[in-house]
Amino acid sequence: MRTILNLFLGTFRSLVLLAGGGIIAAILVFNGWDIFQHREMVELRLEDYIQSDPRPKWVKLTDCQLSLTDSYFETDRAFGLPDVAYIPLRPPNTGGPITVVLQSEGHVKLVQEIAAVETDPEALAKLTEEHKDEFQAIVDCSGWAESSALIHHKFQAMNIHTRSDLVVVNERFIPNNWGGLAFILSLCGLAMLIGFLGLWASLGADAPKSVTPSR
Repeated sequence: MRTILNLFLGTFRSLVLLAGGGIIAAILVFNGWDIFQHREMVELRLEDYIQSDPRPKWVKLTDCQLSLTDSYFETDRAFGLPDVAYIPLRPPNTGGPITVVLQSEGHVKLVQEIAAVETDPEALAKLTEEHKDEFQAIVDCSGWAESSALIHHKFQAMNIHTRSDLVVVNERFIPNNWGGLAFILSLCGLAMLIGFLGLWASLGADAPKSVTPSR
């Protein structure tokens, strides 16, 4: 009975290790391949990017207008990370639902000032006049673009209309060597998968075998 129990526990432990290792390996391989596929930066006008399908991930978007009054910021006090602003991007002088959001550290102070006076129309108008160059500027934005249901829902909670396929362009996430990073991630994933398969095989070989007593 004890032998059967030990065999069951050993098999269960092996399955957990194999499943966990396989999932981690698959994630690493997938991310490495994803980066490898998008290792070249693509430059597009924002209007063209919104209409493209599929959308490139490492992008430089031109002709962007920052929708600063529709922005919000986040403060991470737990880990001491820099404050981050999420700023909708629109083609110049257009409206409609938001498709692209810039994740930026460069405009946090102004977004915080807007949030502080958003319920005071006069103060907001004064702030807008003081920073009219930033409100009216046509800028280029670059970074790694990923879809984000979380950011989509946050804007919806603010009663700001966003498309369900909203993407966030993270200007911080730009590794210097995409090909090398993709290669390392893929190698790590494959190595982990092979290692866990080897562990599975060795545990199976070492499992106690029932012996039929001789008569």
